[in-house]
Amino acid sequence: MKPKVSVQILNYNGKKFLEGCIDSTLKQDYPNFEIVLIDNASIDVSVEFVKERYKREIKKNKIKIIELNRNYGFAGAYNYSYRKTDADYVLLLNNDTLLPDKKMISLMVKRAESDPKTACVSAGIYPFNTDLRKAKEQSPGTLSLILTNTLTPLKGNRLFYSSGCCCLIKKKLIDIPFDSDYFAYSEDVYLGWKVNLLGYKNVLEPKAKLLHYGFGSSGAGSPFVRYYGERNRILNCLIFYETTTLIKILPLLFIYFIVSGLFFMQRPKVFAAYLKAYLWILFHPFKILAKRRKIQRLRKVSDSRVLELLSYKIFFTEPKLTSFYDTLKKRRWLLEVITKISYLLDKLSFLYCNFIGLELLKENTS
Repeated sequence: MKPKVSVQILNYNGKKFLEGCIDSTLKQDYPNFEIVLIDNASIDVSVEFVKERYKREIKKNKIKIIELNRNYGFAGAYNYSYRKTDADYVLLLNNDTLLPDKKMISLMVKRAESDPKTACVSAGIYPFNTDLRKAKEQSPGTLSLILTNTLTPLKGNRLFYSSGCCCLIKKKLIDIPFDSDYFAYSEDVYLGWKVNLLGYKNVLEPKAKLLHYGFGSSGAGSPFVRYYGERNRILNCLIFYETTTLIKILPLLFIYFIVSGLFFMQRPKVFAAYLKAYLWILFHPFKILAKRRKIQRLRKVSDSRVLELLSYKIFFTEPKLTSFYDTLKKRRWLLEVITKISYLLDKLSFLYCNFIGLELLKENTS
């Protein structure tokens, strides 16, 4: 008997995506899986639609529905459903995804089973309406040492973390995946970092392919996304790093705060969201310390092992892949200035990291 997989689809007002997501999941050739729809108190008749559309599958227990009494966010809702399942693997799947290849789950399970140290597996992630024969996958790969986005790849299909939109978790290695206080955004980095801290691996299965619409429930670049994304990013830095490492990266964090703050001043609502995130960090020191103690007790490896997977690049120098690109391309001079400043600051970050002796991911710095 193949290991059981629980495909857990989180939904909040995503009725327009559910048919495509569920239908493509049901077509998977893996012989032992269930689908669990976790609904975060939607008001768009999502649950009613699924109950009517998939009567037979629900009756056969192929599809289960968990109806939550309020919106617990990504982290809280998945933690709840994760505890409930008896499956060997849990596949977290966003509702705004399609599985174009019926072998996706089979390929991911095979990769997980091939190495006892592999705790999480990600599929190759592509935008909707992509020609998969030509496109390059957009799985997260790695991050900077202050956890900003970078496209720098890791060798051997290793990932620093698996994207929350499609992540297969080996349940016997991970007890509870997330901190429910995160609500949404950067919670997948939390899981990935915890996996690394325990001495396990996050890996990519490039033959498994997934189409992802992106921000189906929240909207890219919204103040909501910016608040939780920034707050949780900083929180991850504060609770996961060893004390000496944290002290060393503080100057880079301050540089990022200042530069990003100046940039987002052109969008007052987004700037207010960033300010709110920083104020939350400032006014919750005891909560942060408690979370830090909890994480540090889990530590099996030192920061030196983790830093080898992180980049010195603190700014995203691929503007086409940012949520503000459509705005920036209308002001070409501003786009060019931002790109040049980002490049310069990344060079300074590289020199600083070398000076203080942080052994990061080996990259071409030319």
